[in-house]
Amino acid sequence: MRESGDSAEPDAVGAQIAVIGSGPSGCYTAQFLTKADPSVRVTVFDRLPAPFGLVRYGVAADHQGTKAVIRQFERLFDLPRVRFAGNVELGRELSIDDLLESFDAVILATGLHDDRLLETDGSALPGVVGSGVLTRFLNGHPDEDGETLACGSDVVVVGAGNVAVDVVRLLAKTAEHYEGSDMDDEAHSRLTAGVRSITLVARSSAEAAKFDRAMVRELGDIAGVAIEVHGVDTDASDPKSETVRALVTTDAPSARVRISLRFHTTPGEIVGTEHVEGLRVSDASGQHVIPAQTIVTAIGFRGETLAVSDPRVHTVGWARRGPVGTIPDNRTDARQVADEVLAGLATRDPALPGFDGLPQTVRDRAVAIDHWRQLDAVELASADAGRIRRKIRTWAGLLDQHTVSHDTKGTDQ
Repeated sequence: MRESGDSAEPDAVGAQIAVIGSGPSGCYTAQFLTKADPSVRVTVFDRLPAPFGLVRYGVAADHQGTKAVIRQFERLFDLPRVRFAGNVELGRELSIDDLLESFDAVILATGLHDDRLLETDGSALPGVVGSGVLTRFLNGHPDEDGETLACGSDVVVVGAGNVAVDVVRLLAKTAEHYEGSDMDDEAHSRLTAGVRSITLVARSSAEAAKFDRAMVRELGDIAGVAIEVHGVDTDASDPKSETVRALVTTDAPSARVRISLRFHTTPGEIVGTEHVEGLRVSDASGQHVIPAQTIVTAIGFRGETLAVSDPRVHTVGWARRGPVGTIPDNRTDARQVADEVLAGLATRDPALPGFDGLPQTVRDRAVAIDHWRQLDAVELASADAGRIRRKIRTWAGLLDQHTVSHDTKGTDQ
């Protein structure tokens, strides 16, 4: 890809491109487009009034290093030829056909948001919650008020990826562990105040688990926690097994929270009548029930990748590949998609107006990046001691003078 930056003919009017979704995939794609062609005009739409999707609402609060990519994306929106149009939802205020009347290309970076279900008896019982719902609630997402969220003393987390480890860590930590973060303390306390045991259930071996070793090591840094490990051979010499075994606490009688990491353990039915009471599992010792009042499923996200037939419509990130890959993977994907989009602009219509050609009702409801900057300033200024911001977590608060009603959910990825 040609990296020409912003030096060549910054006032030249080029192609109009719509990016749907302001999460990392959408922002990276817009970034690559504008670097490669200084004449391109990009409008980044998002259904939420606040940008940055997964980074703002999905990345754990104690991983501020990962969230720091937002600063890079903020510089993207400093460019006069990049517009943010929040509070506009594809399929509600606009259709793809509407966009194609005003834009040379449309890029869908809408992600996949629904938690994959644990397909077993009892999965609909109160007390079963998806990891996406839980992490969005802790991150102050306006669609997640947490009315149905409450963790019992015994929590089971099903899964062996980074999200599952995230959930274990987030529930095991106390408020003092979130110094310098943007954790919503009220939400966190509401979930974790009564938690005394957390069991991670993984079908795979530790060696085959999808978590990163660095993520698992963080569990060993949590004060007041005792960790036990099951299903890992004492003579297993692979790096992941060694990392997991090193977490074992030999003597912690006064531990605040006890964490059990169980590998080679297959989840079965969820036990309970009116509420979750436990999870039946099978392991080397046979079948038994792990007591639990809360079961968090962290086994991925569901949804179909978007199939499009118009050559001017493209997909990127999870909307293109499915729910696999990290933020760096999405950056790589965004570069490839940006190249494909630019290659297809040779026969574009130079008269397309972009955002200015959309219906007046859409333009009136769209919130610009300056609106986000005002929200950002308010959140930073209202931060509690030891926190870097206090997120505005309601639609009314985020919209301010653009208040409307909303009833759908999602976080752009």
